[in-house]
Amino acid sequence: YAAPMDEAPGAEATPTPGGSSGGSSGGSSGPRAGRGRRLILAGAVIVLLLVGVVVALRVPNSKPAAGFGADAEDIDPQTAVVVYLRIDSFDAAKGTLAARVRAVAGPALPAQGARVAVGDGGRPELKVGPGAPSTEQTLVLDVDRGTVSSYPFDQYDLEEVVAAVSTDSSIPPGGDGSRTLPLQVIGASTAAGFSVTGTAGGAANDTVVDLELAVERVRPQVVWATGMMAIDWALAVAVVAVALALVLRERPWETRHLAWLGSMIFALAAFRNTAPGNPPIGVFLDFAAFFWAEALVVASLLALVVVYLLRSRADLDL
Repeated sequence: YAAPMDEAPGAEATPTPGGSSGGSSGGSSGPRAGRGRRLILAGAVIVLLLVGVVVALRVPNSKPAAGFGADAEDIDPQTAVVVYLRIDSFDAAKGTLAARVRAVAGPALPAQGARVAVGDGGRPELKVGPGAPSTEQTLVLDVDRGTVSSYPFDQYDLEEVVAAVSTDSSIPPGGDGSRTLPLQVIGASTAAGFSVTGTAGGAANDTVVDLELAVERVRPQVVWATGMMAIDWALAVAVVAVALALVLRERPWETRHLAWLGSMIFALAAFRNTAPGNPPIGVFLDFAAFFWAEALVVASLLALVVVYLLRSRADLDL
């Protein structure tokens, strides 16, 4: 092989732009970029797997209803009647609690049976005999204290009376001069989104047994609703900051800012409708965050409209 006349034998070739030297550099950056993409993909897969595990662990699998009152496995031998109260749902807007109640014979039930009354609103009596539980009755109970206007920190209390008398008694359960038979109340709640606790107190010689129930929202609802208020304020502050930057000429003017703020008005309203429990308009959540956020967004939009109409095209850089 003979070297060209203008190139001395053994001389090194000068690398040219885009030549072999550039190719080797590009080849070295290619594997690095590939490794970076693979790391990002692996990280995303790990995050998704962790989220799936957390969700799977949080799924309730045949979780029993939350109970209150007496223990079903520890019935007093002196109990004549056992009253089972199951809370099905709670309507915070109406302040009503839907429940089902039934009575069964206790260890000390009289041979003639008993009549049981829950509440003093003229509800039908439950009749129970030895080995013959009463039919199930549906109740709608009104709360005594609490209102949905405090959402998401609303709490409710209600009190009802429970009484039982012998079937042959001429005095209705809970009536003047009556003495309730020894009874126990066993409660359970399946009301979605609410935690129900209760106590039943009273002696065997009392006319009635007082049943006190307390209802409050479960913690995840309170946490998420509180987070929604924080998000509303964060978005409102961001909108005001952008509007001020445009008005004070710290950022170039763009007409799409008007469309953005206009869409934010409806976006905040749609976000408000995702509040857990579907609270009505006018609760604490609205006065603490939502109404303020909407007002700030509207004010920012109007400010930008005024600037758009009053400034010249040169000032707007259009």
